[in-house]
Amino acid sequence: MQAISNALGPDGVFIGQMGEADQIGEPTTRYDKASMQVDGFIDLMRRYGFDSVKDYIEPHAGFDGIWSFVISFKNAENKANWYANEAEVQRKLHQRLLPTISGSHPLYYFDGAGMVAYEYPNRVASETFCLNETIPAYCEAGYGFDPESNVAMKDSVQSLFVEPSSYSLIQDMAKTGLTVLWNSIATSLENMGEQISFFGRKALNVKPSLQVLTGNANNAVSSEEDGGNYFYNPFMDRNYLNFLSIKRLTVKNSGAGSELVK
Repeated sequence: MQAISNALGPDGVFIGQMGEADQIGEPTTRYDKASMQVDGFIDLMRRYGFDSVKDYIEPHAGFDGIWSFVISFKNAENKANWYANEAEVQRKLHQRLLPTISGSHPLYYFDGAGMVAYEYPNRVASETFCLNETIPAYCEAGYGFDPESNVAMKDSVQSLFVEPSSYSLIQDMAKTGLTVLWNSIATSLENMGEQISFFGRKALNVKPSLQVLTGNANNAVSSEEDGGNYFYNPFMDRNYLNFLSIKRLTVKNSGAGSELVK
């Protein structure tokens, strides 16, 4: 593995086929030999200089079962590129693919929408990952709300998420100075929103309604990390946006509007 890591260089990406994808009811890695081998492989990736490992499945291989893969990244920038949105992938395909003689599309199965399906682990993988004897980070947090510690829960799921590519485009347009509109949009989003790390790329999360005004006053964001700086965690990978929008909530009520005027 050391030789492979050295050969790939600092920008390397390594993909491994890990057998059939898990099914509901699969044993934890403590009892399943195949899963133990996957865990051993992931540990090797960590030991020999890889930045992170992600899961994905491929249902189009033509075999009886759905195949499971892991993709390993040597640096955070390549990991961030894995989460490009559909439009970004379509643009890159348009730039790189050569036209066919017949004029038909050169790819049978892959396009921007298909890539989005690969970006997040399937639900079963995220669930079986959390069945280990030692519960991995974030699994105990679950999916829902704690009604005793959060307010404005209904509004919190309606926050405006500005994807990294959109945020970068808005910033670039504002810097040109050609239009007051783009500068106003950039300023408003940055003043009202919270800059977050979306798998290593800068994005914005704009809280809805009065949370825009109360969030900073209450010092109300939770202690959950939002940077995705973990090596391997399918549960967190699949629920990343959920953690960004739900776990960073106002945690106490405003007293007679006092926070709004500070």
